[in-house]
Amino acid sequence: ARPPLPLLLLLLLANVAVLTFPEPLLPGAFARDAPEGYVPQDGDVAGSAWSVLTGVGLTDCLTLANITTLTGASGRAYDEERRVLSNFSEAWPTAIAYPASVAQVSAAVICAARHHVPVHPRCGNHANEGETVSTGALTLDLRNMSSVTLEDGNRLARIQGGSTVGNAIGSIQLATNYTRTVVGGQRPTVGWGGYALGGGFGALTRYAGLASDNMVSLTAVMADGKVVNVDAGSGAADLLWALRGGGGGNVAAVVEFVVRTVEVPVVNMLHYDPGTEPTSDTAAVLAALFIRLDNRITMRYDGSGLPDFEISANDIGIDIEGLCVGTTAECIDAMIEAGFQDDGNVSNIL
Repeated sequence: ARPPLPLLLLLLLANVAVLTFPEPLLPGAFARDAPEGYVPQDGDVAGSAWSVLTGVGLTDCLTLANITTLTGASGRAYDEERRVLSNFSEAWPTAIAYPASVAQVSAAVICAARHHVPVHPRCGNHANEGETVSTGALTLDLRNMSSVTLEDGNRLARIQGGSTVGNAIGSIQLATNYTRTVVGGQRPTVGWGGYALGGGFGALTRYAGLASDNMVSLTAVMADGKVVNVDAGSGAADLLWALRGGGGGNVAAVVEFVVRTVEVPVVNMLHYDPGTEPTSDTAAVLAALFIRLDNRITMRYDGSGLPDFEISANDIGIDIEGLCVGTTAECIDAMIEAGFQDDGNVSNIL
């Protein structure tokens, strides 16, 4: 016999409730099917099964997408991975996910959005103030996406978002027999994504600009899981502008960078010892000299605005080092032209 009409309606409503998806973090921003641009890959969730991800918890959602994940239940591994290298901050993320493809990054973002969990991309783990690891958030660790390839006659490098600065520079230099490189920072273990998206100052900046100046295009995963390719002619100039200097993880999760490489046939480290004891005027004198230096030469300043110098062992001199693109003779001539004294104290140390 058929159930009474009220009971039938109740059963129908119950079934509808089971199939109802939670509201997304941004109303209307997330589709129930696979996001536009998603291409299923081996081991990834097929687009037709995408809605399954919305009916389970965050960890199960990530597991269904075949994304390696750590949670508090993972014990010591989770405890080690939740810490930043500096130990300046302490946080307990809801989960730490390790996607290995763009599609998995997209899936992880959708899983987090469906469960109202903030997402923090991570690469080198040098963020000292919790930008990549935050209590209650999902840390999206991109270390499994770190390839670096060259194209267009080695004039362009394609760097995945999980690469470190050292990996990017080293891979390019090795592949080009040390004739080309990219603008990079001082610490090789810093994540390329955070470094470049924050502007990216380096020893070659006076010669070739910031790392962000050399970005040609980016592949990014937006807050709705959509994968977008952004360049100057893509119709998303505002997005490219925001990503080139706006900081990592603020606008999107950037999974790939295409950047211009820099030709550096000869690079020298120069050493200068004025042979005098430092005085209260030393910083001002050196700053005036540095300003006149050829753009091929970079002298690094410390955080206080003073030249980065060290007192020699006998406390009677100042040792100053700089990087120069050019031959030894060219670099020494450029320093002398800027006003450094040619008294045998300018020398090449590499």
